[in-house]
Amino acid sequence: MTLVEDTRARLGAVGAWLPSAPLQPPPAAERAATRRLADAGYRSTWSGEGPGTREVFAHFGDLLASVPDIVLGAGIANLWFRRGATAQKGGTTLAHAHPDRFVLGVGVGPAFQAAKLGEAYHPIDRMRSYLSEMDTEATENPPPVAFPRVLAAVGPRMPARCSAAARTPGRASGGGWRCFASTR
Repeated sequence: MTLVEDTRARLGAVGAWLPSAPLQPPPAAERAATRRLADAGYRSTWSGEGPGTREVFAHFGDLLASVPDIVLGAGIANLWFRRGATAQKGGTTLAHAHPDRFVLGVGVGPAFQAAKLGEAYHPIDRMRSYLSEMDTEATENPPPVAFPRVLAAVGPRMPARCSAAARTPGRASGGGWRCFASTR
């Protein structure tokens, strides 16, 4: 079974989304909610990162340690919040500590986030560069445990132009997921 097939099986058919900003429940309440979702039969829980949310790797480290029988997916680890190599290291750390339980979804936030950093908003170019940084880090420092990466995208152009297959001829891609859209 490939990493993609294994991940799809572990995630289950339906996952739950934990709201983040502006709610920001106390960590203990979020742990309890995640526990209730696992007890209700959900095999995966997702959350995202944006202005006013917790930093996704610290946040998920806490939840993974607290609820050991659920897969957690970073629906959007926002690429404006850290360098690609740092995201790869964060994913590697969580996957090593919690094998088969972490999915790293990377996404581009809105244009105002790029402007706050003084960067031009070219989401596809930025994502391609970001994923290349992640690939370089993974090549130079291979993760001891494989973990899946997915692209979070509002439409079809991002996955088509930024997938591993599109960036590296001959390389297979596991695809992406549509953010704020039906899976059908």
